[in-house]
Amino acid sequence: MAAYLKEHGPDEKKRIIRKKWKQEDSERLLKLVGQYGPKWKSFESEFPGRAASCIKSHYETRTGNSQLILTAEEKEILTREIESMQGDDVDWKMLQKSLLPSIRSITAIKKYYYGLNVKRYYERWTEDEVNQLGILVEKYGTKSWDKVVKEMKGRSSIQCQAKWFYESSIRNKAPYLDSILKEKSETIEEEQEVILSEPQSCLIDTRPAIIDNSTKREKAVIVILVRNNELNPMRRTLREFEDRFNRKFNYPYVFLNDEPFSDEFKQSISALTNAEIEFGLVPSEMWSVPNHVNETLMNERLTDYASRNIMYGGSLSYRHMCRFNSGFFYRHPLLEKYDYYWRVEPGVHFYCDLDYDPFSFMKENGKEYGFTITLKEIPETIPTLWEHTLKFAHEKQLNTTLLRFFGSPEGGYNLCHYWSNFEIASLNLWRDPRYQDYFDYLDSTGNFFYERWGDAIVHSLAAGLFLNKSQEILMACGALVFL
Repeated sequence: MAAYLKEHGPDEKKRIIRKKWKQEDSERLLKLVGQYGPKWKSFESEFPGRAASCIKSHYETRTGNSQLILTAEEKEILTREIESMQGDDVDWKMLQKSLLPSIRSITAIKKYYYGLNVKRYYERWTEDEVNQLGILVEKYGTKSWDKVVKEMKGRSSIQCQAKWFYESSIRNKAPYLDSILKEKSETIEEEQEVILSEPQSCLIDTRPAIIDNSTKREKAVIVILVRNNELNPMRRTLREFEDRFNRKFNYPYVFLNDEPFSDEFKQSISALTNAEIEFGLVPSEMWSVPNHVNETLMNERLTDYASRNIMYGGSLSYRHMCRFNSGFFYRHPLLEKYDYYWRVEPGVHFYCDLDYDPFSFMKENGKEYGFTITLKEIPETIPTLWEHTLKFAHEKQLNTTLLRFFGSPEGGYNLCHYWSNFEIASLNLWRDPRYQDYFDYLDSTGNFFYERWGDAIVHSLAAGLFLNKSQEILMACGALVFL
C-alpha cells in the first residue's frame, strides 16, 4: 500500500477510504472536540478509515466554521445570478472572483449552484430531451460528454451519462421492468425515472456485456451479505462491479441474508447481470447467540460499549454479522461447490477496470488471501483477542513468521489488520481444520458478544497464524502487488 500511495499521491488514500458520515459519528466528533479540543490526529483512532484532514473538514462543515459554507447573502447573490443566466453556460471564475471572493473553492460554488438550482438540473426528462441525447451521443460518442453537455441545456454531465446508460441498458432488460417498478400506472418514461431516482449512482460505461464461454473460469463465487433495505446501494455497487469486472468473466453470485429476500430485491438484482445468482437464507444457528454466552452479561457489556460511544458498541446485529463472517459463511451450503470467493458489500465502489482474472492469478501463483488496505482497530473492542490468539498459538505449537507483522515493539498487538470489506481468498483457508479450531476456541470465550471482535481482525490474525508472506497479495485499484 505504501508503494501504491507513493506512486499515486497522498490524496489517493483519502479517495479509497472515504465513506459517508453517520449521524452518531458526527455527534460523537462534536463531543470529542468540545472535550479535548481540535486534536485531529488523535481522533483518527476514534474514526477508523478517516484521516485527520477528513475529520477536520467534516467538523468545520458541521459547525459552519469553513470557507466551503455560503452565507445567506452569498446564497442570495448566487441564486440571483443563476436566474439571470437562463440556461447559458456558467462563468465559474467570474462568480468566484467578482461576486463571491470570500469563497476560495470553485468546487464549493458549483456544489451550491447545483443544490440551489434543483429544478433546472433534476426535473424529469422529456421525450424530446431523450431523443436529443441519443442524437448527440451518436454524433460525439461516449468519450466526449463535455461536447454532449454543451448542447444539452440544463443537464449536467452526470445526468446525461446516467440517462444514456439507462436508455441503453433498458433495451436489453425490458422483460424485468414490470417486476421492478412499483407504480404500474405510469408511462414507461416515468417508470424509467423511478429506477434512476439517483442518477449520480449509475455507472457511465455503456459497453455491452462480454461473455466468453470459452474462457476457463475457476470454481469461484462473488459473496454478498446484504439486507432488503440495502437494495439501492447494492444495485449501484453491482452495476459498477459488473461493468468494471464481471461482465467479462461472468462469475456467479451468492446473496445471503438473515431474513428472506423480497421479490423486489431478487428481481431488481437479477436485472443487472447475466451471471448465475443464488439467494440464500442464513440459518438461525449461524446468526444467534450461542448457548454458552451469558446473555445478562452480554447485555451489560452492550450497554457499557454504547455508553462509551464506541462504534457499533451497542449493536447485537453487528456482532452476529462479525461472528457469521468469521466462522460460518464458508460453511453455508450455497458455497460448498466453490474454492474461491470475492466478498462485496453494498455501497462500495470500484474505480478501475479489472481486465484479468484474480481467481486464476491466485490459483496459478499459490495465493490464499488478498486485501486492499490495512487499518488499525479500535483497542477497546478487542481487549483480550491478542492474548487469546497467542495462547492458542502456544497450545497448538504453531510456528509462524507472519504473525510478527501484528506485534508491537512493546510486545503487545499493534492493532493493524486487513480490512475485509473487500476480501478475495481461498475458501479452503477457512475450511482448514486449523482455522476451524482457532475460530471455535475464540467463539468459546464468548467475546464476540462480551467484547466486539470483528471478522476483519480475526481473519487477519488467522492469516498471520497459518500463512506465509508469499501467500498474500495486496490489490490496489486492480493492480496486484506481491508482498
